Amino acid sequence: MDLDSLYRDVSKLQKDGVNGKVGLYFITKKGDHRFIYHSEIEEDVQTEFVDMFLHYFRSEKIRKNEQRDYELVTVDGVFYNITFNGDDDLAKDQDYYSVKRMCTSILEHTNENTGDSDAIIESMKNIKLHQIKGYVVKIKCEGYSFLYIGGLSEVKRLKKNALLANLTNTKLKKISGNDIIGFNSDVGIVFSGNEVLFTKVGLFESIFDLTKEITVKTESILSEIETLEKESSANGNIAVENLYILKDYTKHDKRVAKRLAKIDKEKDILKAFFSNIDGIREVLESDDFKSEFEGIHYNKETNTLVIDEGAVHKFVTLLSDAPYESIIAKKKRIDGAR
Repeated sequence: MDLDSLYRDVSKLQKDGVNGKVGLYFITKKGDHRFIYHSEIEEDVQTEFVDMFLHYFRSEKIRKNEQRDYELVTVDGVFYNITFNGDDDLAKDQDYYSVKRMCTSILEHTNENTGDSDAIIESMKNIKLHQIKGYVVKIKCEGYSFLYIGGLSEVKRLKKNALLANLTNTKLKKISGNDIIGFNSDVGIVFSGNEVLFTKVGLFESIFDLTKEITVKTESILSEIETLEKESSANGNIAVENLYILKDYTKHDKRVAKRLAKIDKEKDILKAFFSNIDGIREVLESDDFKSEFEGIHYNKETNTLVIDEGAVHKFVTLLSDAPYESIIAKKKRIDGAR
């Protein structure tokens, strides 16, 4: 995503005047259901939201930060993006369909056109602040609009019996703690054109509730692994004596689940794993990799692998075909993105 271009366009908007060019939405979640609320905002608040975006991306170093395609397994210090197909392609089987659908609904929403009426709620009357997952700001630049999304910050409680009030039209009005919203100024997600970029992976996965998608992919891969392992064992090839430990780990270790889900796009490596015992032995016995895979044991007599409880992540690394040898320096390394 071209953050420099966005920054220039928003800077121009700031100079020309923002009134009527900024919209605010809240994303809430109740049970398995997600709701989007539209909120009217005053001009000074619109200005604040524009300033927040410009402040976050004020440094060229931040705007030029490394961007990578999002493939579930992430590392710190990197921005991730997803590029969707054309505007007309909203097929439900497209990866992260729900992300584009929700963002598109907000972009198309106006006071005259509510876009997806099931997705946008105009009244803020029934919103529950504790159910808010994040806020969405829509900014209308010249020729296009884009969104940025952030999380809420906890407002520290006042001392017991203290009074919080607002002075409006010379009248003092008491404010309940439940009426206060704190906006985190970090820009966690940006949606523009057919791209979504996120600087905060946790916020992205929470806002768009990717847990379900990850779970479906993980279960599919686990089923595939179990099937291939049974076939391999039945044919006298390699078997994994305690494969159940992998499934158990996915229930409480999100990173293991995400790493397995990522294999969904490269299922051929699973077949390669169960048909290449020589390659597995070479890795496990290599002086360069021994320490990396300590806790994974190969029994030559029974042609089986045993995984120690503390070595599940290492087994996923092996299963993901992450060990490799560099072409030029001939160095043996681990691909940390797998």
